[in-house]
Formats: sequence, C-alpha cells, structure tokens
Amino acid sequence: MYNNALSAKEFTANGHNVYLNDVDFAENVIIGDNRDKDDRDADVYTSEITSVSALKTAIDRSNDKNGAVKAVVFYDGGKVTMVYVLEVANAGNSGDGSNQNATYTVKLEKTATTLI
Repeated sequence: MYNNALSAKEFTANGHNVYLNDVDFAENVIIGDNRDKDDRDADVYTSEITSVSALKTAIDRSNDKNGAVKAVVFYDGGKVTMVYVLEVANAGNSGDGSNQNATYTVKLEKTATTLI
C-alpha cells in the first residue's frame, strides 16, 4: 500500500493471474476483520483492522516478520470497495524485515452490490 492505493505483485483469482497496481480505495471503502480476539492476540497486529491505516500497519508489521496479510478484496468501478481481512502474520514468526516486496494472498471479487 502506498498513498492509499493497493498494489499486489501477482495472485490468482478465479483461475487467472491478476496484478493490482496502485488501485485506489473507494471514498467509503469498508475494511472488515474476520480474526477473533484469540487470533488477533497471537498476530503481529493485535488490534481489529477497520481502517485503511490499520490495514497498512498490519501489512508493514507482517512484512517485518516475513509474513503476509490474507484478505478478500472487493473491486468495482476501478476502485477497491471492501477489504475483508482473514489472516495476519503470527507474532511468533521469525523475520528480518527483508520481506519488503511481499506477495499478498487476496481473492478478487467484482461486485456491483451495494452493502448497507
């Protein structure tokens, strides 16, 4: 993440290789966290992830532990409309901070459904 835009080097979605390069977040992007308290307590980012800034911090801390953030990303109209975090790197991972160009595991969904 850089300047509130999401990039992912390469991942597979629905059988296709997908690249995200500086995709902007929608103005009212929804950030959700599927981890329960026990999972969060064992991760490098222990707070609930409900904002873009918290997501960025979780990604940075996961990189420091050579881990990744796994999430479902909803994309519509050229913007990320929702990110639903599934996993964050475990605090017990060893890491030297060399994972600065991590590949994140995401599932890309295109939807025109409005979430209320």
